[in-house]
Amino acid sequence: MSATDRIFLFAHLRAASGGWQALNERVNTLLVDWSAARRVGSFMGVFGIGNHELFLLLSLPPGTDGAAGLRGRLPADVEVLSAVPLSATVRPLTDAPLTRSGLYVFRFFDVAATDVDEVVTLSNTAWETFEDDSRYASEPMGLYRPDDATAPRGPMLLLTWYDSFNSWELSRSPHPDATANFNRRRALSRSVIAYATRPADPPSA
Repeated sequence: MSATDRIFLFAHLRAASGGWQALNERVNTLLVDWSAARRVGSFMGVFGIGNHELFLLLSLPPGTDGAAGLRGRLPADVEVLSAVPLSATVRPLTDAPLTRSGLYVFRFFDVAATDVDEVVTLSNTAWETFEDDSRYASEPMGLYRPDDATAPRGPMLLLTWYDSFNSWELSRSPHPDATANFNRRRALSRSVIAYATRPADPPSA
């Protein structure tokens, strides 16, 4: 389904006990009965996330209060640490599930609403050289803006796939043209925080 016809919900969940594996199984069960929600991906932490926590990215119809819908379906011992409604920008084009094995890095940028369009343009231009580099394997999977267009500022989410940590390290020194745009993007952000994750479910063959 076209990403422009959906809203996306990023959720950071934490279970009181049982580890991320058990938490993921419980989330899988509750999503079976939530027909409006499509799971884009579930992710376990590599670093920056507890071993009893999970990142969840959902696709929902416009106008859906996804945060309330998720909280209402979760058991009492699962805490929602954050639930952020987002809209897709130039990526992704669809809400297809992310099933490829590898490293998925979530980067959150605290950006003023007046700077969101520039951040999108800077990112889209930088990717032209960032992705065309034989030294590493990487692909920006999504750049999302706050769904609430009336908020003066809010978190933008950049979700990037790497085939390995080695690619992530090598990508830290991209083409100079991409570096200039990334530096400008960073300057427009009040803060930037990144989390490294892997898919919580076995990737498809």
